[in-house]
Amino acid sequence: MGKYFLGLILVVLGIGFFLLANSSLEKKRQESPPSPQSNSKDAVFNQIDLEYKDINYRINWVEVSIPQNIVLGANLEEKKTAKSIYNQLGCGALINAGFYTENNDYIGLLYIDDKKLSNESPDTLFNGVFYITNAGDPGIGTGVPLTQIKYAVQSGPILARYRTYQKLKLASDQGARRIVVAVTDKKAVYFLAVFDPASVYLGPRLTDLPEIVKKFAEEKNLSFTDALNLDGGAHSAFLAPGVSLDELSPIGSYLCARDQN
Repeated sequence: MGKYFLGLILVVLGIGFFLLANSSLEKKRQESPPSPQSNSKDAVFNQIDLEYKDINYRINWVEVSIPQNIVLGANLEEKKTAKSIYNQLGCGALINAGFYTENNDYIGLLYIDDKKLSNESPDTLFNGVFYITNAGDPGIGTGVPLTQIKYAVQSGPILARYRTYQKLKLASDQGARRIVVAVTDKKAVYFLAVFDPASVYLGPRLTDLPEIVKKFAEEKNLSFTDALNLDGGAHSAFLAPGVSLDELSPIGSYLCARDQN
């Protein structure tokens, strides 16, 4: 009889523990914060894994359908973190922009709101310019007259030009995380980060990047008229709701897709 009552008590205690644990779990579910939402109705974060030459790469991307909301900014003086810029400006998405030297000088053209912060570079590696006109139209070219331009940043190399993906030849080429800005035939702008999911500061060789971007565009049924490589590796950043690929070293300049409202 004693064993019977002991067993009954253990059963009751077990049921009580189960109900208490289930109640706590339900409470945590109700208290859990909602999934992060975009700061901008204009920017939607996406992710895909692609294999190229038997290596798996991850691509994070954001479409900016209204490019006039893109802001180009300089950062070499203040050296703010990408995350602080992202938060302060209320960016729906943010990526780093052009390159800079070890002496903290911008490489190539940097033009912001009628101010030429850096002159054009003759270096053939930096053979492209991403720009936004005063009318809000985006473009990528080998050069651009500044009379009707609001923002312009020189970088390179060009990965795609007039829908033709380039074949790059470099004397030295190592794998690193890559940041790309691309323009579609519908004048939408895409921000892309291409990297190794196992080590996020690593990624493809630069010579492989045009074909990877081409494969991505085909996979997503996109028509990129032009695409341009931006600074990468330790100096690169890609931030959007739900993803934060932070820099190891300061970013020299940035492209911020701000809110519509």
